[in-house]
Amino acid sequence: VCNEMFLHWNDPQRSVIWVARTASSAMTLSLVLGDHYTEFHEELAKRLWETNAMRPFDKAEDPSWVLGEGRPFDLEVDEEEEEEDERRRSSGGRRRSDRRLSFITTDQTQEDAPVSADELEDVDQGEDANKLLAVGRSHPRSFLVRGSLMDVYSVNDDEVRYLNATTRIKDMSDTPFSPCRVMSHQGDERLLMLNAEKPNNVYSLDVERGKVVEEWHTDQYKTPIREIIPESKEAPYAASTSTFVGMNNMGFFLMDPRQGGNCMVEDRKFTYGARTKPELSCVATTGDGHLVAGSAKGEIRLFDSSLKHRAKTQLPGFGDPIIGVDVTHDGRWVLATTATYLILASTELPGHKTGFTTPMGKNKPRPLRLELRHEHVILLGGRVNFTPARFNYAPGGNETSIVTATGPFVVTWDFATVRKGNLLEYDLKRETARVVAGEFAFGEDTKVVVAT
Repeated sequence: VCNEMFLHWNDPQRSVIWVARTASSAMTLSLVLGDHYTEFHEELAKRLWETNAMRPFDKAEDPSWVLGEGRPFDLEVDEEEEEEDERRRSSGGRRRSDRRLSFITTDQTQEDAPVSADELEDVDQGEDANKLLAVGRSHPRSFLVRGSLMDVYSVNDDEVRYLNATTRIKDMSDTPFSPCRVMSHQGDERLLMLNAEKPNNVYSLDVERGKVVEEWHTDQYKTPIREIIPESKEAPYAASTSTFVGMNNMGFFLMDPRQGGNCMVEDRKFTYGARTKPELSCVATTGDGHLVAGSAKGEIRLFDSSLKHRAKTQLPGFGDPIIGVDVTHDGRWVLATTATYLILASTELPGHKTGFTTPMGKNKPRPLRLELRHEHVILLGGRVNFTPARFNYAPGGNETSIVTATGPFVVTWDFATVRKGNLLEYDLKRETARVVAGEFAFGEDTKVVVAT
């Protein structure tokens, strides 16, 4: 029993459908369970969790959440969103859930053509291979990193245009390095970068000058940095924002370059003890600076904006490593990515509270799992490997779409449609090669910048 079965449960037919792979093909099989449907569903869910978590199900911290027995959430979309859709229809516009994604790249091929091995696997092409993508938050431009080289592109309407700007990334000692993380900062005036070979340092690249102009480090170079993120959802849009958040597998901390040298803010950090071993793997922030962290154990933790205390809420996940997290501006929804599915979890509590500031306890709403339909899993040869999923966002707006990719396909879900329970309704678009990263263009919910 494993995730590569891509189990789909058919309640009306009281059956389960799954994908079976052979050495040369993939197929779907179905089993009608009749009166044993509910019992079989629960037992298989337990066994799948044990496979992923590698421990007995009776050790699960919140078994009802894992089995989808948590508090039901309201599947209705806000009245304001329905009124917006009605205005679109009356003005001749299209309902948001009816829009088809408009891709920046224009070299798509037929969706149902066979998928080659090169489109599914990460083939190392040295500095010719695109590795990292940073989409501008304040200006319509994007930055593509391949090895120690960075290319700059403008993003306008339905066109990506190379700006004839390629930079060799070097540290302050004029030594080239290949970033393992990159983040837009200070209104796109700077790009912050991490170097796996020097895990205690953060490099600040001046976009206009095309060179690293500052290096910062943690406390006496003792604390490694695995990830960097904005202090809040709004922070990247402001040129005046200097602070940002650093994270490693044991905790997180605010960093303030204005301190010089050691940039860790001592009273804005939290680190778990050695016995806990949280194995934190990814992180994101809300508009108010609350923080969500995913882990290699599959757990999802919600912290308040003080960055000083243990998690207010811990969602157990389904045992699979979390490779990426995102969160809505208001903190009401958390999006977590595993290799084969996405988790969409509501954090909302009565009284307009969320799990970031108030422990959710046993009052957690049921999580939603977003997966591909079986015909698309078969098209991929039974192999799905999602890139970290992202919400679209623009200041003053609400999230309306979710984007991820697997192999040569970019996948987008309409957020309102998903919240109504239509989990298998999505748009699929194909690129000419394996997609390594994709994000919504600046201020857009129908255009995606894709790196292949």
